Amino acid sequence: MDINKIRSLPLFFIIGQPRSGTTLLRTLLDAHPNVNIPLESPYILNLSFKYAGVKHRTKSNLLKFYNDLLKQRWFEYWTIDTTKLKESILSMEGDHPWEIICKTVNYHYQSCFEKKEILITGDKNPLYSYYPARLIKLFPNAKFIHMVRDPRANILSSLKVDFEMHSIKYLAFRWKYLTKKIHKVKNNLQGKFYTVRYEDLVSDPEQVMKNVTGFLGIDHAPGIFDFHKNAENIFSKYPEEEVRKNFKSLSEPINKSRADTWKKEMSKKDIRIIDHITGKYAKICNYEANKTKLNIWTMAGLIPAYILFGVSVSLRKFADILPYKMRNLLVNKDLLPAALSHKK
Repeated sequence: MDINKIRSLPLFFIIGQPRSGTTLLRTLLDAHPNVNIPLESPYILNLSFKYAGVKHRTKSNLLKFYNDLLKQRWFEYWTIDTTKLKESILSMEGDHPWEIICKTVNYHYQSCFEKKEILITGDKNPLYSYYPARLIKLFPNAKFIHMVRDPRANILSSLKVDFEMHSIKYLAFRWKYLTKKIHKVKNNLQGKFYTVRYEDLVSDPEQVMKNVTGFLGIDHAPGIFDFHKNAENIFSKYPEEEVRKNFKSLSEPINKSRADTWKKEMSKKDIRIIDHITGKYAKICNYEANKTKLNIWTMAGLIPAYILFGVSVSLRKFADILPYKMRNLLVNKDLLPAALSHKK
C-alpha cells in the first residue's frame, strides 16, 4: 500500500435524501475507471465519534478500529480482502489523521467495475444529510455532491419501500429539514458543493455527468452509462430480497419516465400538503410548488407529524452525545425508530 498515494487522493461525498437518486449517481461514478466509491456503509460517520479525535494511533487502538469497522452496518456487503485491510490498518501507527484512515479503508474496496488508475475516492450515504457540518469539519478539503429530487416524487418513492416512515406529512417535514440544513452549509462553501437534480440526471445524463466529473476534476467516461450491463455483479453483493425491493432499476438503462409519476399517482390534497410544507426550499431547488392555501383543519392535521419529526431529530441529537458503545448499539441494532436511523 502506497500511503503517499492514498494521502494525495481527493475525497468527495454524495449526500441527499433517501430515494433521491444517490444510489444511481454512486453507481455511475463506481462505473468510472478512475473513481473509487464503495457500497453504502456509514462507517466514516459512525466511527468518527470514537476514532476521529485520536491524536496518536497505537496498534491496540487500530485493532479496535478494525474490529469495530467489521461490525458496521452493510459493511459485510463489501467485496474486500479483510486480511490485507487489517494489515494496512495496523501499519498506520502514529499521527495519521482520520481522513487518511478512511481513505485507506475505501482503497481496499474491490469494485465490480474495471478500474485503471484511481484518481479520487468517495462515499455515499443519505444518513450524511443530517451531518453536513460535521463532515466539513472532519474533512475540510472534501467536495460534496448534493443530490436533490422533487419533494413530491421523493416522497412517493419513499412510500413504496418498507424502510421509510409511511407518512406524507412526516416525509415532507424531513425533506424540508434536510434540504434547509444542507443549503445553510452549502451557501458558506462556494466551490465545495455541487447540486444535481435527479430530474436533470435522468433527462440529460451525458451533460450532467460531464458536469459532475468536471467538478470532481476527472475526465468524463461515456462508458459509465453501460452500468446496467454489469447488474448481475452489482446484485451479487446483496441478498435477493434487497435487490428486488431497492435496486431493481439498476438492471436497466437510465429511464426518465418515472420522474413525474407523482403527477398521476398522488392526490391533489397530498400534493397541496407537500407543497405547503416544502414550498420555499422546493423553489430554491427550482421546483414549482402549488400556491393554494390549506384550510384550518388540514393545517391542524400537520401538527402530529411536525411534533413526531421534531422528536426524531431530538432523539438523533441525543444519541450523538451518548458514549460510543451506546450510540453504536442503537444505530447498528435498529433500536432507534426508523425516523432516527435511515436503513435499507
